[in-house]
Amino acid sequence: MSRGEFGSRRGPNWDAQPMSGSSSRGRDGDMEYIRLNNKVGANVQQISSNVASIERMGNQLGSSHDGPRLRQKLSDVQNSTAELAKETSASLQQMGKFDGGSEYEKEQRRMQQKRLMNKFSQHLSHFKTIQKSIVLKQREFVEKAERSASFSKDYKEDESSALIPHGQIALQAVEGSVDMAVIEERHEAIKQIEQTMVDVNQIFKDLSVMVYEQGDMIDNIEANVEEAHIDVQNANTQLSIAKEHQKKARKKKCCCLVLCLIAAAILVIIIVVSVKKS
Repeated sequence: MSRGEFGSRRGPNWDAQPMSGSSSRGRDGDMEYIRLNNKVGANVQQISSNVASIERMGNQLGSSHDGPRLRQKLSDVQNSTAELAKETSASLQQMGKFDGGSEYEKEQRRMQQKRLMNKFSQHLSHFKTIQKSIVLKQREFVEKAERSASFSKDYKEDESSALIPHGQIALQAVEGSVDMAVIEERHEAIKQIEQTMVDVNQIFKDLSVMVYEQGDMIDNIEANVEEAHIDVQNANTQLSIAKEHQKKARKKKCCCLVLCLIAAAILVIIIVVSVKKS
């Protein structure tokens, strides 16, 4: 059964919007990042829908609605969700490898990835909790069915087959085989869910690694921003010093000019006085 049967994946993508200006540049790397971003957003939305369906069907186990069709559909959605989770985890890891662009673009990507990872982790955690609840229900059923089958077997051994009509013996045999088939089916379902939980735990480990690596990336971005800030401060300081030197140089020039004018004036006076005396 395809994933499309469990809900449309073409709905509005509430968390997979492209970065401002990325689509206009049209570079291959930008388009690939946007594609992965949209894919993860759609997957997370579909996982959320699937988890809601799993929870609803899990609540029907053991009720009058329980039956082979319900259990098969439940198994299909569980498998689909597990595959979507693996695919989403892989796409998030690919998104984390994009480190080009300006510091602003890096920060935008980091914020997008953080939002997606938070939503993904939230729905994945809910999925894991529901899976545990379903396993408990399945085990309860298996234990009761096995006790019932054991009691029926003991009862048959105690009763004389001569006292039981042949048709009734055949009916009991058929009922016993049906019970064993259902028990085996539930055992398989439990194994499948347990394997899914192992896969989910691995995904959580992968997410932890990504968060740790993003922490290093954030530190690098902050260090670069701080370094740029320091460079700007240094440039401003140097500019202030240069202005101060320029101001002092102008003052010196003005003083020299004034002194020259005074000296010239004195010289003119001396010449004038000398001419008058002669």
